[in-house]
Amino acid sequence: YVDIGHDKTAVFVTVVDEETENVIKKAGILFELYADRDAQGGLQILHTYYPEKKEYKQYETTKDGTFYLPEKITNGWYSFHNLKAPKGYSLADDVNFEISESLDWSEPYLVKIPMSPSKGVIYVHDVDADANKNVVGTVYQVHAASDVVTLDGTLRYKKGEKVDEFTTDENGKGESKKLYYGDYTVTQKTPAPYY
Repeated sequence: YVDIGHDKTAVFVTVVDEETENVIKKAGILFELYADRDAQGGLQILHTYYPEKKEYKQYETTKDGTFYLPEKITNGWYSFHNLKAPKGYSLADDVNFEISESLDWSEPYLVKIPMSPSKGVIYVHDVDADANKNVVGTVYQVHAASDVVTLDGTLRYKKGEKVDEFTTDENGKGESKKLYYGDYTVTQKTPAPYY
């Protein structure tokens, strides 16, 4: 027996890392559901009815990085809007999808929501301690101070791994490439000429 539910469909959502497509196993990633792909159709309020009627305006992941919508939804266009991202990730872009068939809870409609891992830059400014002038040409190396692992379980850099090298410019400034959130050590590889 399959409950067709008057052209309504069960929806199962998985939050994944945009780069690896691995599931981000984190509870509390928060979403709203809107009707219509441009979010002009209004916020969708869904319900559960047992043991008592409960209203849902927001939907959040379990520790598995997934969730079911609490009730089946009718055919049409919808959009998930991300309200809260886990540490180390940026808010996801809105994800549009169309329901055009009836699917039950045993084989629900699957929605993947990709999230981009956050990255930051390390800045250095070299100044001569006595003359208060910019120091040009110092070469710095950046190493992972510990294993850098994103919430999807991917090891991005091993502890001690050299992840970047840069040289200070004519303003005494240098910066690393964009690095995944984590702990890093910056060391001087080669001092500027005459230092």
